[in-house]
Amino acid sequence: MHVTDSALPHDETTANRIQTRRWCVILLYTLAAFWGVAQIASPNNVFLYYLSALLFAGTATCWASLDFRIQGRRFPGIVPLIYFLTWPAATLAYLVYTRGFRGLGYWALHALGLVAILMFTFVPSALLLDWLGWINLDEIQ
Repeated sequence: MHVTDSALPHDETTANRIQTRRWCVILLYTLAAFWGVAQIASPNNVFLYYLSALLFAGTATCWASLDFRIQGRRFPGIVPLIYFLTWPAATLAYLVYTRGFRGLGYWALHALGLVAILMFTFVPSALLLDWLGWINLDEIQ
C-alpha cells in the first residue's frame, strides 16, 4: 500500500527529504535540458556523455532513496548500486512497486516530460547554431 506525503508524519527531517526529493526531480529535468543542448553543441564529447550518464543515474538513485526513506524504509544492501546501474528500468519497477498501477502512469508521464524537455532544447539549439553558421544542418544526416 502506498503512503502519500500527507499521511506521513511531518517532522523536520521528513519535510527536508520531501524538499530534496523535489529538487532531484527538478535536477533530472535540468539535466535533460542540458543534454539536449550538449548533443547539438558538442555531439562527440565523451566527457559530457559520461558526466551526464553519471548525473542522471545518481540523481534518479538519490530520488528513489529519499522517496523510500520518506516512507520510513531503506534500500537493503546492494540495491542502490543496482538502481544506479539500471535506473531507467529500476525507476519503472520502483514506481510500480511503491505506487501500484499509478506508478506506470507516473513513469510514462516523466519519461515523456524528459524527452520533451530534451527536444525543446535540442531543436532550438540546432536552429540557433545553424543560423549563427557554427553548424550546417543541411550536412547532418
